[in-house]
Amino acid sequence: MVQLLRAVAANAKGYAFQLALDNVFPDGAKWIESFQKKIQELNQHLGNSCQLAQGFVNDLTSGMDLKNKTDASLMGSANGLFEDFFSTKQETGGKTPIKEIRDQSPEVYKRMTGNILWKTMKQNYASSWFTYGDTELLETIMSMTGSIVVGDMVNDKTGNSSGEENTNPIITLPGGLITLKDLIQGGNLEIYTCNGDDQCYSPTTKRVTIKGMRTKIVDLLHGGGTTPGVIYKYATNSGVLSETEKAFTTSMPSGMGAIIRNLSIVSYDSAVLFANDSADAISLVMMKKVVDDFFRVALAVISSSDSANKKQLLDEINISKSKFDSDYSALRGEYGDLSKIIDRYRSILEISRKQKYALSTLTSAPKP
Repeated sequence: MVQLLRAVAANAKGYAFQLALDNVFPDGAKWIESFQKKIQELNQHLGNSCQLAQGFVNDLTSGMDLKNKTDASLMGSANGLFEDFFSTKQETGGKTPIKEIRDQSPEVYKRMTGNILWKTMKQNYASSWFTYGDTELLETIMSMTGSIVVGDMVNDKTGNSSGEENTNPIITLPGGLITLKDLIQGGNLEIYTCNGDDQCYSPTTKRVTIKGMRTKIVDLLHGGGTTPGVIYKYATNSGVLSETEKAFTTSMPSGMGAIIRNLSIVSYDSAVLFANDSADAISLVMMKKVVDDFFRVALAVISSSDSANKKQLLDEINISKSKFDSDYSALRGEYGDLSKIIDRYRSILEISRKQKYALSTLTSAPKP
């Protein structure tokens, strides 16, 4: 009761001012009253910081849904679906703002929903950023980075007795479906697929068989069947490198192409041994660069997104990237880093040169 009396006293001046204003400037008083009501509506329906914080603490999805609904209100107002911004915060004809957008402006609704990373990569023609890029490549990127899906409208049974669709579920697709070691060793792997759905509302997984980078490196260096490899061509100075072999040798890390060439000329057997021993480490460095490029593409396209869930997706991508970086550090300890590879090369090259010199001396020595 004491607190109530204090509150009345505190507001007495304001009440007296309102009475005076009603007498001397009634139109102004009505305008102020209308403005106050609008502000109250804004505070009530937009949700204050405590509401949003509560949404994150109690249920992350519900907090994101509030952001989606607020964005729907802004989008609907911008597209002329509502009379003014304040009316967007209330149901129009029994419909929520996002439902009104879905029914009245399907293209706007389509932009607001779906698989965020997938749609943004497609809109930015990300597959064309890579040689031989295609849909499966984008699915592979998504399998590494993860994504966020703003689902189609469904009925949220919690507190909704009408049974009408009134919310868009937020689904997290975790990244790391493909690991760095998978790319190096190859095998039968699982990746996300959108099954031809442009929105990619309900991605599933499929099995794909890939040839690991280690196997590709060994095959190119050794050759197979009747096809001589890079080492043989260097060692015998015969044949011309194919376009694939040229691209491979020039893209090898830290001048490893030149190392293979020099060692092949001195000793074919030593070059084969070095290639076998170093294939894991070389493939690790090469695939790390590829994976870094994939994550750069994902972050680049998302930077242009206006999705309400952009930050949530960036967080998911960064979590996946941290996992890949940790895997790289662990595998480098297992396979060896480039400095150790180069030291091994120098040692083998020096021994091979001495052996070759000794043999040439013996064969060229004058007979007694």
